[in-house]
Amino acid sequence: METLRFQTGIFPPPLHAARRQEIRRVTAYIERNFARAIALDELAAIAGLSLFRFIKLFRREIGLPPHRYHSYIRVQVAQKLMLEGLPVAEIASEVGFCDQSHLNRHFKAFCGVTPGAYIKRRRAEPAERFVSHASWTAAEAGAA
Repeated sequence: METLRFQTGIFPPPLHAARRQEIRRVTAYIERNFARAIALDELAAIAGLSLFRFIKLFRREIGLPPHRYHSYIRVQVAQKLMLEGLPVAEIASEVGFCDQSHLNRHFKAFCGVTPGAYIKRRRAEPAERFVSHASWTAAEAGAA
């Protein structure tokens, strides 16, 4: 969540702790209910803020408007399901997109590639892409 705010390159002043807690309550709600449509009015009510104030504070804290954050969470879950081998059309309905092309559009916007290219790339990567520090030092000790 913090990462999204820093990716935008805009660093607004931090929110008051109480407001930050309200926004975190909303993000947790979105993460639990990602597969269904969530109205902005519903989210604003959870935060206890007016609709306009909620959208402004949410974007300031997270770096994305609520609807984009909702789509971002759906894409994150879709990525995990793709790695489990589920068909993309099934994943689209599972995470709440109306069809596969809707998932493809959002997936490409967030990840820069289509779901098919993402799956192909992930299958081509070796199982252990990065070597842990412990195994690296053990290998270096053996080589020395």
